[in-house]
Amino acid sequence: TDRENNFSSIRAELLEDVQIAHDHVHAFHAELGYESAVRAYEQELVRMKTEREPLFDLIILGVGPDGHIASIFPNTQPAKKGFLTMQTTTEQFAVSERMTVTEEALNSSAHALVLFYGHEKAHAFHEMRRELRENTPTLPVSRIVAHVPSTVITLGITE
Repeated sequence: TDRENNFSSIRAELLEDVQIAHDHVHAFHAELGYESAVRAYEQELVRMKTEREPLFDLIILGVGPDGHIASIFPNTQPAKKGFLTMQTTTEQFAVSERMTVTEEALNSSAHALVLFYGHEKAHAFHEMRRELRENTPTLPVSRIVAHVPSTVITLGITE
């Protein structure tokens, strides 16, 4: 219920009006505390991965001005292979400790919706396009777009 929790916004703006089974929506349980929430979600995703492939039908990712997605920031150390969740930190936001899924988990998605909204995202969008054209994906958003088989990018940027 914390206003800083991204899932609160997703629930209010998207999920309240959509008929979707409760067990088809997956999120960190932040109320458990930072480390416990990451461990619990890792266990949930591992269980899911044994039952289905791809792991997610659809991921919705907002892109930061630096090209970060899902609290995976440029220069974030990659998670160990086989892990589906990780902890990151940033000084960009009031909450510096972040819990997220790994690129390995995100790449196990059938579809992605990538949102670039706000003029401050224009540089990240153009950099992503350059990296994809040159097949040199270094930004987190570029690496996900390069791997998820079906990706839709929406723009709401002005330069």
